Amino acid sequence: MQIRTIEQVRTKRGQEYDVTLDTGAVERFAGITTQLGVIDKPALKFWAAKEEREWCVDASYWLYSVSRDLTLMSRQDYAQTLRDRLGRGFAFHKSLKRSQDTGLTAHAACEHWARVQLGEAVGPGPTLTDEAAQVAFMSFQDWAKEADLRPHAAETRLCSLQHKFAGTADLIATVNGHPTLIDFKTSKAIYTTHLLQCCAYHVAHEEMGRGKLDGALVVRLPKDLDGDCACEVVTVPPVEELWPGVEAALHLWQFLQTREAA
Repeated sequence: MQIRTIEQVRTKRGQEYDVTLDTGAVERFAGITTQLGVIDKPALKFWAAKEEREWCVDASYWLYSVSRDLTLMSRQDYAQTLRDRLGRGFAFHKSLKRSQDTGLTAHAACEHWARVQLGEAVGPGPTLTDEAAQVAFMSFQDWAKEADLRPHAAETRLCSLQHKFAGTADLIATVNGHPTLIDFKTSKAIYTTHLLQCCAYHVAHEEMGRGKLDGALVVRLPKDLDGDCACEVVTVPPVEELWPGVEAALHLWQFLQTREAA
């Protein structure tokens, strides 16, 4: 069977893809990032807890500043006033949304750059009003020049019929003359799940007959205005080294889906 088209769809389970085969049949696969989500991310938990703590400190100081000259409140009234000040949403959700917006803008700018290099008909690039996104994109441009980056395809949709996942690779390009799959990140660091994601893309790319790759890179675009503005580039280990981890995550995700559906 051959793949005719891969369409991205958004569902309650996350990012999914409708894959149309040459037979006309359509199969839906969960995105690889969704399936790798079964892997615990302890750093994210600590970050979320820190964000909540800081938000509580700020809210508590506000309440102290407006109530210190008033009659002492009961514990119940104090707690309710503090809850009202904190609001219904979680602080880390707000921080995550701001970070995601910056990341999406930086990704869009890199994609636009690649499409211009490919000679594709594109309009103006995204407006980089966010300083962090500006830093990220300028850092990418510096790295692209150093690496003699020559794009072959941007935002390439990939699917493995054998292993039942799909996804979108940010860029296929030559890096210093080597055909390479590249995934951009704007996170605080590069994590194992990022390497596993690239490994899965590499497997799907070759399964689809898209050509031989010499390897894959995770390129972290910096957003910290006060930190190092150079891209962090990590070479993804060979497929044979990482694939057992990808396969274990895929099996666990499928197992959990089956249990939840039971």
